[in-house]
This record gives sequence, C-alpha cells and structure tokens, in this order.
Amino acid sequence: MKIPGGSTRMFNYFLRNPICQELGRKFKIAFSSSEKDSAYTFIHDLGFIPKIKIANGLEKRGFKVVLGGGLGAQPFLAHPVFDFLDEDQVIPFTEACLRIFDRFGERAKRHKARLKYLINDLGIEEFLTLVSLERKALKNQSVQIDRDDFESTPVPPEPAIQRETISDQLKYVQWLKTNIFEQKQKGYYAVQIKLTTGDIKSETARSLADLADQYAAKDIRITVNQGMLIKYIWGHALIPLFNGLNKLGLAEPGFNSTFDITACPGTDTCNLGIASSMGLAQELERMLAEDYDELVYNNDIKIKISGCMNACGHHTLLTLAFMACH
Repeated sequence: MKIPGGSTRMFNYFLRNPICQELGRKFKIAFSSSEKDSAYTFIHDLGFIPKIKIANGLEKRGFKVVLGGGLGAQPFLAHPVFDFLDEDQVIPFTEACLRIFDRFGERAKRHKARLKYLINDLGIEEFLTLVSLERKALKNQSVQIDRDDFESTPVPPEPAIQRETISDQLKYVQWLKTNIFEQKQKGYYAVQIKLTTGDIKSETARSLADLADQYAAKDIRITVNQGMLIKYIWGHALIPLFNGLNKLGLAEPGFNSTFDITACPGTDTCNLGIASSMGLAQELERMLAEDYDELVYNNDIKIKISGCMNACGHHTLLTLAFMACH
C-alpha cells in the first residue's frame, strides 16, 4: 500500500505557499486511493480520483477531477470537471482554483466563504473560464509527480509468534468477517478497528502502538468513519493481535457496519452543538448490540449523527441520518 503520490506532492507544494496563506476560509482537497472514491471526493472543494488510461499502447496516469462540493447547512454535490486530467496538471489546476477563490471568494460573511458558494454565484462554466485564464499566468505550467513523491510503508519482518488460544471464539469469528481484509500484497492482512464515537484514551493508544509495532507495519491510519487501520499483518499473527486488541477493548466486530455509528462531538465539546450526538450514538450502538445483533454483518444500512445542521457527522451521506434542530 502507498499514499497516493499526488497527495504527497500537493501537500509539499502548497504547505506555506503564499498563495494559500490568506484565504477567506478553509479549502478542502481529497484524494481517493481508488476509483471506488473512498475519500468522498464529491463533498470537497477539490476531489481527485485516480485513473489509468492506455494511449498508443502506453499506460498513462491521471485523475478524474470534481470541484465545488461541500456539506454544512446547505450541501452541494461537486461538479465533475475532468474525466481524465494528466497527473502533471493536477497541481497547476489546483493553484489556479486557489487563486480564483482567493481573489473572488467571500470575505465579509464567514458562512458564505466557501468555494461552493462562489461557484454557485458565478456558475461552473464562468469559474472554469477564470481558472483557464489564470493558468496562463502560472510560473509552473506542469508539476511532475515523480516516484520519489510516493511514501511507501516499510514492510515489517515476519514476527516470531508463540501459539495462543483465542480469548473469545465467537467475537474472533465475527471480527475476522467484519474487521479484516486481505491486502493485495500476498500473505498480508489489514485490520480495521472500530472506535465508538471515535474516542480512544491515551494509555490505550500507546498500547495499540505497541501492538502495531509488534505485529504490523509502523503505520496507523485514521479512517473516514472515525476508526483506525493497521496493516501488513501476517496471517499467523491475527490470533495474538486479536487477543491483544481484545484486552484493550479494540476488537469489537462490525467495522463500517450498521453497528459502526459516526457522530460529531455535539454538545460534549462543540459550541455550535445543540444535541448530544455522541450520547445518542453510544445508546444506539448499545441497543443494536443487545436487540439486533445480526446487524453486525449489515453493510447496507449506515447511521450518522450531527449535533447541529452543519453536518460534521456527515449525516447527509448515509442511509439513516440524525440531525439536531431546534
């Protein structure tokens, strides 16, 4: 597995770049790792979905590009603007979009200071015309994404493991079915960790880091549904890893299932929250586990909760949504 080179290169290019230091408000960019759009690019200011096409018998890398999405009280679906954009044109196009947003974006009204409102006012065609004109003035007309821009995860050596008995047979079987998938790298597995409301205590996190160091790659990812992902785990290491996670309370099955509810902080910590979205999520997960335990395998019904209309819990995306209102 590798971080998409485009995201790494873009991060390095725009970090502390003067062009994006004084924007009217935030500008969100998402790179998906596959054509399945696992990054929800359609709700971001700019979204890139990797694609490969064959031209003259040669493989060419690029991205499908979407522009001007967003959630909040007024959700907007991103506009598809390129079915295929060559990878060396991704950063120039992004820079031109940032320059136009910087120049014409809202400065006085904070709630309107997002790219989606600017595009809504100008129209997508007019915005893209301005971007096209702006690109002519850019110093860098192309920025190549080289192999050095890919950050690869070091593959861990095979651990020396003593045979262990499974601490909870039923939970282990459910965990294997719902929280584990085989990587494309032969012999390795990735483990997804379900975190209720996305919370983890500091001591637990340190113990998790020790487990990852012992059985997996030294790399822990935060997932889009408030969980965690560890990878490059040998098959025969799954049982001791499960036992270790189970002791920490991190082996709950049902990752990304109906059992796995996403919720924003709500009134617990957010000044804008008007309802306890985290409290509702905890109570719903408890009720589902007690009364509808078969839903641990259900991936068709997803639940998301926002403590106000601003959609930080992504309630506008899924099948069953709760949004607090007055």
